[in-house]
Amino acid sequence: MTTNVSMGRSVQSRTRWPVIPLALTLLLGSIAGLLAFGAAPARASGWVIECVDCPKVFLDMTDRSLRLDMAGHPHIAYGGDHLYYAWHDGVGWHYETADDSPGVGRFASLALDGSGYPHISYYDEDNYDLKYAYRDASGRHIETVDTEPGHWGGYTSLALDGGGYPHISYYDKSNSDLKYASFSECVPVKGVAVNGPASLLVGETGIYTATFSPLTATLPVTFTWDNGTIGPTATYSWTLPGTYTLVVTATNPCGGISATLTVKVSAVSYRIYLPLILRDQ
Repeated sequence: MTTNVSMGRSVQSRTRWPVIPLALTLLLGSIAGLLAFGAAPARASGWVIECVDCPKVFLDMTDRSLRLDMAGHPHIAYGGDHLYYAWHDGVGWHYETADDSPGVGRFASLALDGSGYPHISYYDEDNYDLKYAYRDASGRHIETVDTEPGHWGGYTSLALDGGGYPHISYYDKSNSDLKYASFSECVPVKGVAVNGPASLLVGETGIYTATFSPLTATLPVTFTWDNGTIGPTATYSWTLPGTYTLVVTATNPCGGISATLTVKVSAVSYRIYLPLILRDQ
């Protein structure tokens, strides 16, 4: 108990709860939390509203249309009549047409890779396709991911894995399905071997077979021969003697590579055997 003197008389009061020590404890706890997780920078109060790209036609923007880079600068993907991409570099806004095809850009989903390059999945309303656009050190690239008959590519959501490869979820309106597309690295065909006879006679048929390497090359691998045959095996025949070169090309989603084989065609030789007649002595 404590005793206070007021207006000439003694007044007793109850001891108060330790409010100040408790507040101090909470304050110290808050400071410790900020030190542990990093103190938030001071912000000016109030919203700042800017015109980024005005006027512009765009449809179906979502929270996936906006990303912040490592410096905290905003990047935005949007579209409808075309696909657009805008970004702020800390000084001002910049924007470009990422895909100038008509009717593209709805449901744009944006991701930034480790180098800060944009990757965007989006809907092609004119062709009902799912599309993917990205930029790298060599420039801009545009791919059609799903182009099967029907309405594909709405409500896209894009993420990049640790290797920078895209993964896209999207809506198949034709079948009311949720779909997922991922990109794996393409392994090119590096070699083609041709097996078959290196010499033939005029009019003789030779059977030739092609194989590719490595066996881990991305499938499908298609063989195309210079006589128009499609497949790993082809037949050749020539009507005149000479030296001929046949060509086969192996193609997969990464590209193609060709191989040749030289074939010597010889004229047919005939031998005539006459009877041997002996005269009696």
